[in-house]
Amino acid sequence: MAALPKIIKATHLFISKGHESLHPFLRNDGTEILPKGLAIATQTTSDGTVKRLEIYNPTPLRPNETTKFIATICDGAKFVQLDEYITNDGLMQFPLNAKIKRGFFGWKLV
Repeated sequence: MAALPKIIKATHLFISKGHESLHPFLRNDGTEILPKGLAIATQTTSDGTVKRLEIYNPTPLRPNETTKFIATICDGAKFVQLDEYITNDGLMQFPLNAKIKRGFFGWKLV
């Protein structure tokens, strides 16, 4: 089995008025190293605006290793959909299919 990236949870931090940082945690559930790369995501705000996000992962992940991404998002974001992970060389793409939604007590994986 190759590398298998999976989003396992998310936390957040308020930066300033109008912005916060979202911290999705990525784990490699595969048997091979997951190279550095980008998570491609979309952010949807309460008014329906959709914005593309590219969240960079600067470290390769060994099997069962976890890292935290940091993405700056706007305060009005309702949810973030993480669609795929693409390695830096562009040779490997992995589906993520993770949705992180704003709840009453912060962000949660749904």
